[in-house]
Amino acid sequence: MARSSPSFSTVRSSFPALASSKASEAERRRQEERKLEEEEEEIEDDEYDEDEDRHSYMDRHYGQLSELSETPKTIGILGGGITGLSTAYYLARENPDMKITIFEASDRLGGWMNTHTAIDPGTEMPVYIENGPKTLRSLTSTPTRADDYVLADMLISLGVHPCVTYPGAKFVLDARPNESQEDGEYQISHLLRIPPPLLMKQLLHPAWKGWAKSVLAFWILMLKVRFGLVKPPTTSEDMTVAEWLRSLGIGKEHNAPMLESMLSAMAHGIYGGDIEKLSVQSFLSTRFFQLYRQNQPNESRMVPVQDLQIMQELGDDQAVVDYIKYMGLGESLVFPGGMQTLIGALENVLKTQPNITILKNEKATLLEFDEENDNMKVKSASQTAGTTMERTFDKVVSTIFSSQLASIVPCDEKSGISCLPTLQGQKAVSVLNVCFYFDQKLDLPHDYTGVLPLPSVKGPVLGVFVDSNLQGPNTETHIRAHEAPGTKLSVLVGGHHWERFSRQELDAMQAMGEDKARQFLRNFLSISETPTITHSFVAHECIPQHYKGHRAAMADAHWDLMENFKGRLAVAGGSYTAIGVLPSIRAGYCIAQQITNFSEVDAPEYDYTGLTGLAQFVREEQFADVEDETLAKFGKKTQYTVQDPDALERFKHLVSKISSHPVTKQSKEE
Repeated sequence: MARSSPSFSTVRSSFPALASSKASEAERRRQEERKLEEEEEEIEDDEYDEDEDRHSYMDRHYGQLSELSETPKTIGILGGGITGLSTAYYLARENPDMKITIFEASDRLGGWMNTHTAIDPGTEMPVYIENGPKTLRSLTSTPTRADDYVLADMLISLGVHPCVTYPGAKFVLDARPNESQEDGEYQISHLLRIPPPLLMKQLLHPAWKGWAKSVLAFWILMLKVRFGLVKPPTTSEDMTVAEWLRSLGIGKEHNAPMLESMLSAMAHGIYGGDIEKLSVQSFLSTRFFQLYRQNQPNESRMVPVQDLQIMQELGDDQAVVDYIKYMGLGESLVFPGGMQTLIGALENVLKTQPNITILKNEKATLLEFDEENDNMKVKSASQTAGTTMERTFDKVVSTIFSSQLASIVPCDEKSGISCLPTLQGQKAVSVLNVCFYFDQKLDLPHDYTGVLPLPSVKGPVLGVFVDSNLQGPNTETHIRAHEAPGTKLSVLVGGHHWERFSRQELDAMQAMGEDKARQFLRNFLSISETPTITHSFVAHECIPQHYKGHRAAMADAHWDLMENFKGRLAVAGGSYTAIGVLPSIRAGYCIAQQITNFSEVDAPEYDYTGLTGLAQFVREEQFADVEDETLAKFGKKTQYTVQDPDALERFKHLVSKISSHPVTKQSKEE
């Protein structure tokens, strides 16, 4: 049976505090009247038509699929990474009587957020090495996203305060064959600043070939959108990033490779992925649909309604807004003691709560829906004791990799196909993170913080990041003073380049990967010094890949979850929505809010989470025109933002007033 694909539309927000003042009362009345008419039609037509799309039928009868008319009393959370911990944190804060159990298969919490501490033998000071994410993005200069509001709310409550760092110099690496060498090895390399400076010498470099054609193509697209000649795309019209560029006539095959090369380098650095496979709708997210907006008022932004909801919920707290403005002093956030600082703070708070049980070394092996008792059964195995246990919950939230979840739910006995077949086919790439610490300050050109290789650079290296070059208004006193003073940099290797290798093969290739990283530094960045400390870590299946058709696949997964688990199993994390630490924290917040506040029978239209965590993929994506001036009042950087020289001092005053909160709803209200 054919499945419908939701479309994307621009609407006026239902949040008067944030929406554009141009939204008329008459239009709101018309929307309310249409909604009432639709509800009356649903009451009259209550019989199931075999030819009716099952999505429409199930959507009308959502409340009949489960008895979730009240907040669940017992919750099981699969995965103790940042998404799982955030889910538990917000559930416990809002529901002090809810019994929450976290299942973590390894011996530690935090997932890929894992800080290794080494000691510089010369100074005997610590060197904090990140096996996973190294910094957090502040997002203040991204007015259309609200992930940073959730982060600010969490940091204030935990009493954990990172340092902001200024935008560092970023470069791409281009390499050309040395014509004097017969073997054609890539010997001549160039570091090119991004975005490229408007200097003719720079713009004439072969790597920027086609920049004028790219600019012209986007101007033509904007004109077509303005005059209604291009319709906003739907999920069924998804393309890969490369296909989309070619559709605009600016791919490498059109003799205009600049943008394709740049996006390829970004895909390596962010996703470890291939633009020939990655979905453009997922890769560019809201920015993609902003390109196709029509009749957009001047001085306003196209903001997803679900982001407006979060801004309204958390932006009413002036402390959160002040924190947002503090984060806006820089581009990224770093913690004294590394990213493990945040994980440690969450763990310390959660393990002191009597209603939270944390099970480490406990791997979930089977999830089943008990139709008779309308609850979930979780079977798990202890990784240390070798024992098994079965527990029941009103609801289960899975934050583990989607393919892993599909492997522990019931499957067809004959075919072996999981009851979540869409999730069974999802992919993730593995990355080898090689960190080098030099006990002296290296003389690096340009003081860059990151280098991304363009496609002209052959090999498995995804990017180089110089952690010790991060600078900010308080990094010297809060970061540098507590860590060894040398040069610390990381080389990321693998990603889609190594997706053909098994887990065992990747582990065996770790030493070879370290050699590849050293060779890359020597050949392309002229770093030949011997490192004082070398540390490497293979993160298996750490970055989910959102391939072409991802949104449609997640819509199918939503219905599979509803059919087989009746709303008792929800999912959250980078396998489904945006990847990264901030999106993961937000995903935990959203699923916790949905469980706490909504039963499906009375869920509002802007509940994009739903009983499965994937409702946004089956509902019409709505955007609102929000004025820049309004966003600036909520701490976001826009043209109306006035430089706030006192932001750091007000942040220090805020920190002096707050302390670590117990994770309860009552303490939040205080």
